[in-house]
Amino acid sequence: MTDIQSKPEVQFRVGPIRVTIWTNPLPQTGKDLPQDTRRVTIEHDSHPRATAATLGACDIPQAMLALRKAHDYLQNTRGKSITAAAFLTAEPPAPERVP
Repeated sequence: MTDIQSKPEVQFRVGPIRVTIWTNPLPQTGKDLPQDTRRVTIEHDSHPRATAATLGACDIPQAMLALRKAHDYLQNTRGKSITAAAFLTAEPPAPERVP
C-alpha cells in the first residue's frame, strides 16, 4: 500500500470565507501517472472551530463568490496534471477606489 495523502492545491478567500481545493492522488493500475480526485472544503475563519456549518446572512454572498472562483478553477484545469503544482492562495483583487 502506498502512502498517498491529500494536499491543498489552491485556496480562495473572500472575507472570512475560505474555500480550499484538495488534490487526492489515486494510483492507477498499469498507468504511470496517478489519477487526481479533487474535493472542496469551505470554512469560516472567525468560528472557533473552522467550519461552514453556520453562515451569517452577510457570509452567503462571500461564500458564493469563493465557490464560483473554485468552480471556475476546476473547470479550467479539468484533465490537466496538477500533481506537481505548488499550493496557491488566490486572493481577490483589492477593490478599486472611485474618486
